[in-house]
Amino acid sequence: SGNFGVHTTGDFRRLDKNASRYIGAFAIDDNPAECDISSIEKCGFPFFGGSITLKKKFNLSDTSYCIRLNPKAVRSITLEVNSKTVDTTLWAPFEWDLSEYLAKGDNEIQITINSTLRNLLGPHHMPLGELDTVNVSNYYRYRSIWNKETSPPWQDDYCFSEFGFDVTE
Repeated sequence: SGNFGVHTTGDFRRLDKNASRYIGAFAIDDNPAECDISSIEKCGFPFFGGSITLKKKFNLSDTSYCIRLNPKAVRSITLEVNSKTVDTTLWAPFEWDLSEYLAKGDNEIQITINSTLRNLLGPHHMPLGELDTVNVSNYYRYRSIWNKETSPPWQDDYCFSEFGFDVTE
């Protein structure tokens, strides 16, 4: 664990099943201050596994709002508005009426998400990208006791699940 990011200088290419393939190098970097919440893995957290908290301050004139999140590679969500816990949930629907938590003027939303361990543990090198099932043989590049194929499927580039969520108001 640490306070750092992983800089990616290469290209991410979109794949099926909410995944992308990364072609390029990695370097340890500063923790990013801002991030695209729909693709946290592309913002300096490609191998992230754990809990991350995202915050946003905003100003409102109308306090009648609902929010819906469409999570990707997320196992749980804790939502707070103006330091009050709205909900912690593990399953859909990921939607909330925020009206009673909002105030006219300045507000802050805080969303803590827990990732799956897919981007931390892999497998990262399958030619198809995301797999429907994973077994021990998916982690071996060469023939082994776990993989009897003479040329197991493998691609040197890295496949990552999209991590984050899309937001609808």
